[in-house]
Amino acid sequence: MDRKPIVVSKIGADHSFQGVNRQDFGIMFDNVKLSLDGCSSGKFSEIGVGLFAQALSKRTDITAATFDHVVYEEMRRLTEGLSFTDKDLFENFCFTILAAIETDSEFVVFSCGDGYIFTITTANELKVIDVDCGYDNYPPYFVYNLMDPDSLSDYKDGVRFAIHHFSKSEYLNVGVGSDGYRFVENLGNMEKVRFGEALLAGKPGRIGQIINRNATIFKDDITIVL
Repeated sequence: MDRKPIVVSKIGADHSFQGVNRQDFGIMFDNVKLSLDGCSSGKFSEIGVGLFAQALSKRTDITAATFDHVVYEEMRRLTEGLSFTDKDLFENFCFTILAAIETDSEFVVFSCGDGYIFTITTANELKVIDVDCGYDNYPPYFVYNLMDPDSLSDYKDGVRFAIHHFSKSEYLNVGVGSDGYRFVENLGNMEKVRFGEALLAGKPGRIGQIINRNATIFKDDITIVL
């Protein structure tokens, strides 16, 4: 497939208006595509997502079999020695995690929280899957696994990744993104078509242009890694 990979991460209009930094982070490294979406209630989510994504990108032992273990190990390593309370963990490391890992035979997507899975089929069709984690208040942030269950109102039994498999016999490419993609549905018909064509063709600059000229529509941060 002759297309360039896409890494797009743009601040939402509400964050710009409120003077809040972008709390999304998207990165692609080795065989991993990673999208993180910080909790708006966390004072320093933008710091946590950046630190964690960069730390994870340094690991050389990430596979579909080790991903959840590596995430736990790296998150614990980042917070060790800082004397972080549960409140500190919430303020810094509450973010959703979606990762697509490519193997020889398939794409494996790990999701902890809400967001989107972007797929390109062998028929060269774009299909987008809404990852609904079924929460009423806060998503299931992975950092809850490092916190005292007594300090949590929900998820006292811990948080696990949902795992999604996409065979290469059916899919040419699979990526991930944050829940800010939902605002694409509010675009006009022509802009919506252009957005899908840019995703399919691998045109991050064109995607950025569409977001910029419709900035008031994209209320929340948006990240796409495909």
